[in-house]
Amino acid sequence: MEENTQIEFRKRFLESAKKKGTRLILAADEISWRNVERVVRETRGMLAAIKIHPEHPQLWGLTHKDTVDRLKKLSGDAFIILDAKVADIDKSNAMKARYYFENGYDAIICHGFQGKPAVKALVDVANEFKRGVFVLAAMSSEGHLFTPPVVDRILDIAEELQVAGVIAPGNQYELTSKIKSKAKDLLILSPGIGAQGGDVVQAVAAGIDFAIVGRAILNAENPVEESKKLIAQFDEALKQRKESKGKRSVPAQIDERLVEVLVEKQALRFGEFTLKSGRKSMYFFNSGNLDSGRSLYAVGTAFADLIVRKGLVDKFDVIMGPAYKGIPLAACTVQALYDKYGIEKRFIFDRKEAKLYGDVKDKLIVGNLLDGDRVLLVDDVITTGGTKLEAMEKIKESGVSAAITIIAVLFNRQETDLNGNDPVKELEKQGITVVSVMNASDLMDYLHNREMNGKVLVNDTIYALFKKYMEEYGVKKSMA
Repeated sequence: MEENTQIEFRKRFLESAKKKGTRLILAADEISWRNVERVVRETRGMLAAIKIHPEHPQLWGLTHKDTVDRLKKLSGDAFIILDAKVADIDKSNAMKARYYFENGYDAIICHGFQGKPAVKALVDVANEFKRGVFVLAAMSSEGHLFTPPVVDRILDIAEELQVAGVIAPGNQYELTSKIKSKAKDLLILSPGIGAQGGDVVQAVAAGIDFAIVGRAILNAENPVEESKKLIAQFDEALKQRKESKGKRSVPAQIDERLVEVLVEKQALRFGEFTLKSGRKSMYFFNSGNLDSGRSLYAVGTAFADLIVRKGLVDKFDVIMGPAYKGIPLAACTVQALYDKYGIEKRFIFDRKEAKLYGDVKDKLIVGNLLDGDRVLLVDDVITTGGTKLEAMEKIKESGVSAAITIIAVLFNRQETDLNGNDPVKELEKQGITVVSVMNASDLMDYLHNREMNGKVLVNDTIYALFKKYMEEYGVKKSMA
């Protein structure tokens, strides 16, 4: 049976990884064979598989068969996966698959958007050779066109054909979590870990089974130590995932460590509060209480991870923190971007009251705001969007030809503005991209009847009040 062949490959692939004690797949995306040879030799026995592109053998001056044989020998018999992203009609797919499998590849990565018959043709040949097929469900790169309906249909094909597994991004946890929930029995191999911003622990929590890692290992001063570190992180994350089975799941957007800090510093509190909008709320989010190095480090890292994960690094020039609470947020974000990712960005902030002397632009804005700057504004919370609109006006009044193009908030309350509109959509109408670290629904679902430091913060009463509040003021659908 076709299904049994792919299932057997899946089991064989997983058992081999367990025997070696590793879930690492090396993406050997390197022009230099010498460097690949060195890294694979040094990490012998530490790689579950090695992934290469069809062009690599030619770049390395080798045949496909020689490449497979050498990589297997150097690595201690790791699986060799060809990232061919096959995407042709059925007959062409079958021809390509036969050629590659005859040259020794253990598995092939293919697209699914060309439809079930084309994928089935490849799977049929794979079954003949007792090899595996992994279908690309979504990509980790910015700007991909894998919309939710497309991903759903590709997963339907993968499930119907019972392929060995799918490729899903390791730096887009919410998307990967949804893919895992739909394709439960299929293995998930994930790129995007490391250089593309993906965190091993969060990716495993989202459901990945193997991490595809390239630059983090290939460019490491010590590939062995880097591999050991990643393997240890993956093992610990797998252990946590196993222990959490049967327990309530954690929404993909929730950073548990960040939530702990917010609660500890009382930046997130529960009770009765009157908001700036005049609404009565059962919870209050106040970043002004984040007054320690540890708490600002957690917040800055969360913003930096969000910026990298969403592919926004090249979309802005300077980070702005609106006075007053946004100022430390901007400062810790640029620091985290530099510390964690080596990304250098400027930051600015505005004045509550205009300075009555000096440069015109310095009267309202502190820092180097330049003509042509694309501004990423960071803030603690978005409720009605009023603070963001005020910041936009101050930039205009400064006389500098700059504009806010991105708004990143720590917490999205998912509420309508005073006119009943979704503030996120209103900002997006002005061409502004809006992203958040967390949103209210995910956070409240996570905290509902969950103990933190021996205390339940969101009991049934508070949760019911929140649901009622959202029925009155909540937007129907908010940002990712």
